[in-house]
Amino acid sequence: MDPSTPGDASAGAATAAAERSAWPAALGRLAGGLSHDARNPLHAMALQVALLEEKLEGPAAGVAAPHLAALRVQVARIDELLRSVAALADPGEGPMVDLAELARLAIRMHGPAMRPGRVRAELTVGEGARPVADREGRAAGLLVLLLGAALAEVAEEGLLALTVSGRAGRTELLLAYPPRLGQVATPAGLDTAAGLASDLGGRLARHVEAGRIVLTVELPEGGPA
Repeated sequence: MDPSTPGDASAGAATAAAERSAWPAALGRLAGGLSHDARNPLHAMALQVALLEEKLEGPAAGVAAPHLAALRVQVARIDELLRSVAALADPGEGPMVDLAELARLAIRMHGPAMRPGRVRAELTVGEGARPVADREGRAAGLLVLLLGAALAEVAEEGLLALTVSGRAGRTELLLAYPPRLGQVATPAGLDTAAGLASDLGGRLARHVEAGRIVLTVELPEGGPA
């Protein structure tokens, strides 16, 4: 069959869709395994801290107290991050997902890359934002890829401004940020993200406005027609 024929194009589109569906599933397995394997020793650490606090007495207890308290805080932060990763990969049993909540989880997941002085993210939830239909974790995969692409080209100390709003039966996510100097190539992952948006009956667009790169995702509230 000639590679340019409609039948071959249809087969290629089906293959691409299958590959996209495998990506969120792989993310879910990775996140689930990471959360399980990492939280077990993490909880053991928390238990040891509690035991130390009980056993230490006298001056040693006073000296150790602030250090053990700081350790408890860090254990709690890691636990929260692991919970976020697990929730992002498996947002729930129902077919509808909250795009704003997925955006919050994606921001937490990319938190290590948003260290002070590097970049920061702000999320605004506007009027009319409603849950959208999901398929096999595609919405979560879409948010992870968008944040990853933005982090690859945002300027140092730049702001990732995310806005989720709704209008005319569609939920829209805008991600705007200043590009770093010399940025030319489109970040890897945006083509896959566009495919995931299409699978959900929506679209992904990228343009430059007032010196900022703007990624726009529109998804129908009821899913693909």
